[in-house]
Amino acid sequence: MRLYRISGMTVASEIELPGAWPLDSGDPDIVMRQGRVAQTLEDSLSSRPGWDADENHFLLRGRGVGRFLLSDGRDVIFEPEYGVSAARCAGFLQGMVIGMLLNQRGGIALHASAVAVGGKAVLFCGASGEGKSTLAAAVSMRGRGMISDDVSSITFDRVGHPFVSADGRQLKLTNSSIDALHLHARRRESVLEKTDKTYVSPPVRWTGADLPVGAIYLLRSRAGGPDGITPLESAAALQELNRNAYRPGLIRRTGHGPRYFAASLRIIQRAGVFTYNRERELARLPELASALERHWQQIGLG
Repeated sequence: MRLYRISGMTVASEIELPGAWPLDSGDPDIVMRQGRVAQTLEDSLSSRPGWDADENHFLLRGRGVGRFLLSDGRDVIFEPEYGVSAARCAGFLQGMVIGMLLNQRGGIALHASAVAVGGKAVLFCGASGEGKSTLAAAVSMRGRGMISDDVSSITFDRVGHPFVSADGRQLKLTNSSIDALHLHARRRESVLEKTDKTYVSPPVRWTGADLPVGAIYLLRSRAGGPDGITPLESAAALQELNRNAYRPGLIRRTGHGPRYFAASLRIIQRAGVFTYNRERELARLPELASALERHWQQIGLG
């Protein structure tokens, strides 16, 4: 079994998980094994074409890839489809499977990349393709440690303060982003076959303890016009955080919606939530990162 650090958890896997942070030793929180997986989950409480779920199990059917059975937030059994290599399942295991495991374990997963700023975590949320990883990479090039990419695990201490768990997985960047940031020397293997995304080692990786959430930025693209960072009022911030949960529709259908709402409420009580409207031109990345740094000075993050 191989050991990795993913979303603050020690994960043991029978297959290699490209892009994940390997560990030499440790007691696993999660165990991923290849084996037989049924087509459906008996007595499921909720079901859709791609998945079945009950209180303790989640069965994911990845079309053209395989089936994944998650049990009690600890165990994963996966079965590739006929003719599909086990390695092809690695992307699902690190993405949707990890997100649902966090839910089973009572955690919160946001569709966000996070960097370390002034002893706190700054998160970039947004839809797929909005540039979360690219902007985080540009910030990391200025000495800020990458905490997580694409999926950020949120936990709470005893008094309700939100923390982001150190992840360590490599960035997933398009070739155009790699070119713009001159990160060719850090390029690793492709994320998936027939895609434009490649694993890239972060310029600076955060390997320390979990960090409290300092600020959250909701990325918005503009077709021209001025850039701007604007604070959100509580009601709008609450709505946006729920919208930027990892797989929000799936969360609602599996009964985790109320818990995410309560978690979002605790987050906005302790961290600022802002929109960051900007024109998405890769040539402007240094300028966009500089605007963020100025804003961090204004809100006391430094």
